[in-house]
Amino acid sequence: MESPVPYRIDFFALIIFLGAMQGLFLSAFFLNKKNRKYLHNIYSGIFLISLSVVMLDVLLCYTNYMFNVIFLNDSTEPFALVIGPAFYLYFYTKINSRNPKKYYLHFLPALLYFIHSIPFLIQEKAVKYNGYISAYHPNLPFIPEPGKWDYDLFSLRGMIKPFIFTSLVVYSGLIIAETIKSVKNKTSQSQDKESIISDTVTFAGISAVIIIVFVSFDRDFGDYIIVTASALLVYFFTVKILNQSAYFHKKSPEVKYSKSTLSEDEKDEILKRILFQFENEKYFLNPNA
Repeated sequence: MESPVPYRIDFFALIIFLGAMQGLFLSAFFLNKKNRKYLHNIYSGIFLISLSVVMLDVLLCYTNYMFNVIFLNDSTEPFALVIGPAFYLYFYTKINSRNPKKYYLHFLPALLYFIHSIPFLIQEKAVKYNGYISAYHPNLPFIPEPGKWDYDLFSLRGMIKPFIFTSLVVYSGLIIAETIKSVKNKTSQSQDKESIISDTVTFAGISAVIIIVFVSFDRDFGDYIIVTASALLVYFFTVKILNQSAYFHKKSPEVKYSKSTLSEDEKDEILKRILFQFENEKYFLNPNA
């Protein structure tokens, strides 16, 4: 399906695209065989994949390329409900080196919403088209929906924003509570505390941006601001990983005799004597040497 409106490629589109690609790249790093031995890396990977998928969905909507892949419209909504739980579990396992009890229940809302969304996901393109323009291009005319049937049995699709809102508020609260608990722990090192506080402030800040946009903008008009802020979160993760990488903190191997007290002239004189003995006396030819 061709777009009935011009495509839009601008600064925000570039930031969102690069942020999503960086997020997917980092998730592959966290989930490789070596790094997934640590629980917090697994949840980091899940968090970044979920965030990147949502960012790409919003990017398609923002640039109007969603018209070309209209069957994908609103297919990433369950991923938005994974972001909060994944970041909280990353945070919890990083501090405690273990999962909380019944940790899998944190992903239950996303799973239930996905199951509820299946009837919509298999709908005709006309349904997806009308859903997209109602959110991003309300001035465009709707098209007939052949064989329309109830694909929102419990009327939950219209509640996705309140669900995301609630998820972010709840998990921001849990993260802040876990941070306070960790900071009060006298056995924690100051460097660890700084990292924990930094993660908390960052997630709480992004959550605040999302909540403000939800309240301030009608429909999905402000989603590009949310995913732009999310891209900045991905860049923050990247800088943090680079700062913690052992690669940039390796000491250069000390050269043997690098602390010799001999002057350069003395070194040259010794070398000349060695070469003279090597060329004239030829001790290496003497089997008894």
